[in-house]
Amino acid sequence: MPDRWTINTAGGGRDGIDLVGCHIIKTDDEKYQFAGPLPGDILSTTTGNSLPTPPFDFPPFSWAPPGLREATWRISVMTLTAGASHTQAQGSWRNNDPRNPSPAQEEGDWTAQAGATVEDKCEGDAAAAAAGGPGNV
Repeated sequence: MPDRWTINTAGGGRDGIDLVGCHIIKTDDEKYQFAGPLPGDILSTTTGNSLPTPPFDFPPFSWAPPGLREATWRISVMTLTAGASHTQAQGSWRNNDPRNPSPAQEEGDWTAQAGATVEDKCEGDAAAAAAGGPGNV
């Protein structure tokens, strides 16, 4: 099983887009971390003495995505083995964004893919551009 998934799509409320680029990371000490899009930005870590099996929830955390106000986020993981290659993670999210005009919470779903991270993709695009490849437009 992979040890890192990167969220590539998130739907639902307007805040879902803020999760794109976030990561789920399996640690060496049998936990999962939910990390923001910036390196080293660990937002929540599962508890207990063993690796949880899906479905599971990350402990709620406060987070202010770049340029936005802080909200309390709740991330649920439904599976880590979806898709034809069994390397997709899927789940749901919700938060209490103070910009939300209704008293209802923002909520939606997300999908993550194991393998290449956002940083890896950017490095690959830069290498292609430097080599005069398709990324050099």
